[in-house]
Amino acid sequence: MKTNFKKLVVMLGIVLGFTLSAGAIIMGWGYIAESEMHSFQENCSAIPNAYVKTDGKEYVVDGVLSYYGACVCRVGYTYNEAQKACVVMGE
Repeated sequence: MKTNFKKLVVMLGIVLGFTLSAGAIIMGWGYIAESEMHSFQENCSAIPNAYVKTDGKEYVVDGVLSYYGACVCRVGYTYNEAQKACVVMGE
């Protein structure tokens, strides 16, 4: 019984680790000023299979309304620097 439980925990850990790393981050997490958000979204959407992800909150950073977010690849894709695109994992 304990052996099966250990195997289950290890398997779940591997799956969870893969899931968390599945969305590759292209442009690192950081604060994006509201005035720059449109430009940031355009630059991110120009990358195939990428989108802007935020934490859904607004912040005031140095007196400027900002959002905390990043440009990330869709699940199952990873960023390829040479192609400047999100490609299917394993390619």
